[in-house]
Amino acid sequence: MIVPPFAGDPAALVVVDWSWWLNKAFRVAGIDGMTSTLVGWLCSLLSYQPAHVAIALDSHGPTFRHRMVHPRDPEWRYKAGRDPKPSDFFAVSATCTELAELHAIPALWAEGFEADDVIATVTRKARAAGYRVWICAADKDLHGLTESSLRGEIEVGVWDNVTGEVRGPADVEEKFGVTPAQVADLLAIAGDSGDAVPGVPGVGMGFAAALLRRFATMEQALAAPVDDADDLARQIKAAAKAIKSGPVHERDTVEAIRDGLKARKAIARHHRLLVEYEDVARFSRDLTALDCDAPIRIPWEDLPAGGFDAAELRKRYLSLGFTRKAEQVERFPKRSPWAIGYEEI
Repeated sequence: MIVPPFAGDPAALVVVDWSWWLNKAFRVAGIDGMTSTLVGWLCSLLSYQPAHVAIALDSHGPTFRHRMVHPRDPEWRYKAGRDPKPSDFFAVSATCTELAELHAIPALWAEGFEADDVIATVTRKARAAGYRVWICAADKDLHGLTESSLRGEIEVGVWDNVTGEVRGPADVEEKFGVTPAQVADLLAIAGDSGDAVPGVPGVGMGFAAALLRRFATMEQALAAPVDDADDLARQIKAAAKAIKSGPVHERDTVEAIRDGLKARKAIARHHRLLVEYEDVARFSRDLTALDCDAPIRIPWEDLPAGGFDAAELRKRYLSLGFTRKAEQVERFPKRSPWAIGYEEI
């Protein structure tokens, strides 16, 4: 068993992307097994005795992203490619959320915002208050929130409760080829089919990452002149000729120059696409940007785990037919919070 990094850490705050969990449970177990799957995941999480826990949910209605208009495609709709949920998905989701709240876990959401925006806001405020934050989800965009201390310790990390995988900034860079600060730009350029983020046609994750490694940001890439492909082709041809006819002792150096020119030519082709679809790229960037100022109040006193009404929780488990879970319910005292965070006006 892999012990998650927040176990035994009194300063750790685990923020669960509850909307992601709900959708994942539905995909894994279907509507009939969704509640039992969520209960299993939640109880597994709590078995590690996290010091502080909160869940984040999507807005009940459309968010600001749903109201955005594609600059070239009037038929585009945010997250339109997802399969529709059965009508009882939302009733089951409400039951699952009720169970989380019966565990004395605060549910955080903001009208017009997604769970990811709520998590970004909680992360910013919790870090300012001195907490270490662990985001329990697997969404790519949330990896952009990860950060480390000057000593390399993870201060904001992503923990996948399904695989047990832990990711900090170094892991993000290894996985995506860019730093956490570049993740939103990466998804804007390459697109994200899960959320119907269009991205730049013809530019995948690999070349999107290559563009960002060269130019640092999407805006800087858009502002930079595009390399002349014909001129690069002539330089590559000249280098190939020099490899054949030049001195043997210079061959390795010339080959390295040629390979660098080939890489620049490939990047130039995708750079040209980015500039050609500048309006779509900027539109996509507005979609992938996480809002760190969602209008939420964080109930700092309620974040410590425990302190729930064991009798009420047991009664609810029995009503749902979870007899074994009802027998396992134990009351845990609620600790004092690690810190009381600030509230912005």
